[in-house]
Amino acid sequence: MADSLNHRIQKFTTQGEFLSEMGGFGTGPEEFNEPDGIAIDETGNLYVVDSGNHRVKKYTPDGRLYIWGEEGGGPAQFRNPSGIALDGSGNVYVTDWDNHRIKKYNTDGDLINYWGSEGSGDGQFRNPAGVTINASDGNVYVADYNNDRFQIFIPEGLFVAKCHHLLGQ
Repeated sequence: MADSLNHRIQKFTTQGEFLSEMGGFGTGPEEFNEPDGIAIDETGNLYVVDSGNHRVKKYTPDGRLYIWGEEGGGPAQFRNPSGIALDGSGNVYVTDWDNHRIKKYNTDGDLINYWGSEGSGDGQFRNPAGVTINASDGNVYVADYNNDRFQIFIPEGLFVAKCHHLLGQ
């Protein structure tokens, strides 16, 4: 579990019993600044979106740590990344909140693709917050926070559909 405001990751049993924690506030390799999204792949690698440090961390089961990203607006840079999801091929999708785009990486942290820009049109975002992958078709579902909708893309980043949810309607 990402414990954002305490700048740490906590591990619990399926019954909710505390097992361990890691992190603490800072910019060092083992520290976090408001970690947000987490994901675990089928081989046991843990991926953590370190939002305030503008990076993604990958922890391997044997204890190695890999870090990718830095602050900025370039293709491989982040501005407050938030959500993370993995597809069946091991690709890593990250929502880049303040750059208003989605990024797709391989498990080594190499950027494969990115899409989106700021706006309210199809394929545009106002602070994408969360992302998940449909296991049956691989489509990418993105929570477009400040547009009050989610959008659906094929894995290559092409827009498929959007859905708005209006409370009370």
